[in-house]
Amino acid sequence: MLSEDGLILIGLKRAANQRTGPLQLAQQTAGISRANMSKKFLQDESGATAIEYGLIAALIAVGTLGALTDLGAAVTGNYEYIETSYTNP
Repeated sequence: MLSEDGLILIGLKRAANQRTGPLQLAQQTAGISRANMSKKFLQDESGATAIEYGLIAALIAVGTLGALTDLGAAVTGNYEYIETSYTNP
């Protein structure tokens, strides 16, 4: 019977022996066909929500920029009106 420390050491040795480098990764994926890989790639939607949130944020930014531009023009017009009414009574 091994102590808890012995189990940890055995686990560390196994982890050190099972390093995953490019060669090991290639050996692990050698059994997967290209059709299977492309099928999994097309079904993977993990990045889709991030892209959707980015597009929504960009749309909000463009809308805000347009609204502030219009508001700025209106405020400038009001100040010009006030300025002319004071200078030309």
